[in-house]
Amino acid sequence: MLATSWVLSILVPVLLGLVLLAAAWIGIRWVGSEHQELARSVRLFRGLSDRQLRSILRAARAVEFAPGDTIVTGGSPGRSFFLIRRGTAKVSAGGADLARLGPGSYFGELALIDEGPRTATVVAETQTTSLEIPSSGFWRALSADPPASRAIYQELREWLASTGEPLPEEAEGPVDREMLTQLCRELREARSVDWAEGQVRSRRRPWARR
Repeated sequence: MLATSWVLSILVPVLLGLVLLAAAWIGIRWVGSEHQELARSVRLFRGLSDRQLRSILRAARAVEFAPGDTIVTGGSPGRSFFLIRRGTAKVSAGGADLARLGPGSYFGELALIDEGPRTATVVAETQTTSLEIPSSGFWRALSADPPASRAIYQELREWLASTGEPLPEEAEGPVDREMLTQLCRELREARSVDWAEGQVRSRRRPWARR
């Protein structure tokens, strides 16, 4: 009887611990797949494999904003990319309200790469949950995966081509940070940007959010 009690006193906590670990692992996997599904809609990540996208998302963090909180300020250096999971946010510039962003909306792809100034201020209207990818984590993932850098490079070139601007000669060999940054700068110069219907749109066709 004593032996049975002793075994149960050890076995039950171990089993409970395993159940909790399994539940946590399933939760992490589910959250990761949810983030990956959301991120797959981002134009900048279109050419990445699932493995490459997961590598970039490892640096992501969930950030909560209360109603009235400023998410980014126009003119400030952009050092991260935001993807809204829940809630709504208002976009404004020059004192004018320009757009409303909801779940699935995103902004900051170019800032993720070139750390250029934000083109507008974004303020949470409701309790808002966003996924933030910092530039530092993004570059760590790319530095460890040259094919991912090449995929981002090709997407930026296609993006620039869609503006009607001439393309620089395609680089051969490894793609470095300066190459990607230069393409982002050319994209910023190539288009004026309109905010409408919760999206950032160029004057000719929809394109990704800054």
